[in-house]
Amino acid sequence: DFIFPPMTLCTLVTSWFCRNPSAKTLPLKYLIRADFKSSSMMSDHRKMKGLIAAVIEGANQVMEMDWHNGAWDIQRALQLYGDVKHLFAYPSKSTQCRRNDQISWRTVYNIYMKNGKRFATDTAIVEDDLDGMFDGMME
Repeated sequence: DFIFPPMTLCTLVTSWFCRNPSAKTLPLKYLIRADFKSSSMMSDHRKMKGLIAAVIEGANQVMEMDWHNGAWDIQRALQLYGDVKHLFAYPSKSTQCRRNDQISWRTVYNIYMKNGKRFATDTAIVEDDLDGMFDGMME
């Protein structure tokens, strides 16, 4: 039985677009509903699909590239991740530094959803605007 391995966002991007010869798996984007035995796996795949859609949306904002055409290889998937990783580098709520490259894709997905499907760069702008508004009100 297939189960999704623990993955970071980088691993998810590469696994979504590229096959894994050592695990003998297809790219995750080719999995369909009938491939899953449990509803939790279907739910995880739906969340992965949503997060990948956000990655592609972010890539389209950062640069004009067609991510749909052409063959995918590890290098191209890593380039895609490298182009968008700053969009998912949400600040930590605690005083500790968040290690964005090491957190699970699920954590990234949950933070992305909690922020109203806004990228980290967009939430920083909103917070800066609010700080500016409050500074103006205090004077």
